[in-house]
Amino acid sequence: MGCCCLSHESAEIEEPLRIRANPGPPPRRRCTDFPCCILFAAVLVGNGILLVLFGQVGDLRRIDHGRDHDGNLCGLGTEAARAYAFYPDLETDFAKDPSLQQRYGICLPGCPAVGSTVEDYGNMRQAEWVVLQPSFAVFGRCVPYQRPADQSSTKLCASPACEPIAGAPTKPQQVCGLKRDGTDKYWLLEHPDTSIEDGWRAEGADSAVISARATMAGTSKGLDCRQQLRREADVSIRPLDDSMAYNLLTSVTSPVYSVGNSISSNYALILGLGVVGSAVMSVIIMLLFPICAPPVLLSLLVVVFVALILTDYVLFVQGGIASGRTGAQLQQFLSSLSITVPSGAESLLTQASSNQATMQWFAVSGCLLAVAIMLLACTVLSLAKQFRVVLALLSEAA
Repeated sequence: MGCCCLSHESAEIEEPLRIRANPGPPPRRRCTDFPCCILFAAVLVGNGILLVLFGQVGDLRRIDHGRDHDGNLCGLGTEAARAYAFYPDLETDFAKDPSLQQRYGICLPGCPAVGSTVEDYGNMRQAEWVVLQPSFAVFGRCVPYQRPADQSSTKLCASPACEPIAGAPTKPQQVCGLKRDGTDKYWLLEHPDTSIEDGWRAEGADSAVISARATMAGTSKGLDCRQQLRREADVSIRPLDDSMAYNLLTSVTSPVYSVGNSISSNYALILGLGVVGSAVMSVIIMLLFPICAPPVLLSLLVVVFVALILTDYVLFVQGGIASGRTGAQLQQFLSSLSITVPSGAESLLTQASSNQATMQWFAVSGCLLAVAIMLLACTVLSLAKQFRVVLALLSEAA
């Protein structure tokens, strides 16, 4: 659309063609392009004036430079060698001001590692700080996040029952779990995780017996087991008296960091599938559409719904709504076809999230996606006639 009206000559040329295609009452044409262009130009000029005003009144350096507790900008002036702002006492800052307008910051050369000691300076609250939470850099600021829990799991067999013995086992059915958590009735279907080995040691087993049990448990693959289950253990480190606001901050930044870290670690695969793969699929669809439009369109609809349903199932499993039994059956089916399922995909299909806050988000997202899938299915069914018309036109054009 240009910034001036259509000429009467072009309107007179187009009018007969339009009337023959769709006869009806003639529209009342009015020139609206020129006033819209004036309004658009005024908005652009106003945005430019506001940008210049903000640059003069504010300090644009604050965007990518944090500030310490003495008011110095990290990475500039006297703190030029220390470009990152680290906040060691966010719990106290949250208690004083939930909006975090005033934060106690320290300029450092980089975001510190967990367990390290940071020395303070200037008008300080204390001489040194122990870093309790990991953090990642965002615009020159070290943003804390809750480190994911250290998870470990071991597959167990409930039926047939375990045959406990005091010494070294002679068969896998004699490698039982722990008495303290009630898993001594089950025997191990795989090599034990460290929590089970520590439990055996706490129950009085010596190193030779533990080594024999671990070796024997590793040979249980393929044995007959009618009922399987999984023992899981989560270990995490959290502040003793963290506030609700602090929990909210770390619950938001933790998945952001995890997703960002996963994307950065697999960016080549993501770019390959997202850019190259989509381009190749688009070319294939364009070539096949004139030849066999109905099967192509039907296949695309099936792929979309299968992907949405699979995503919704993963959300339900992670949210604790679904048990993950179907995912385990799918994994066994793929294994029977000699298709290796990555450990990350296995946990998504069979295990719920260990973070309660994240679990609630997964549950809500799964319910919303289920509603969206039903609405999309109703829309597709209501547009079935239009789809048939489009397919007929495409077939005729081909």
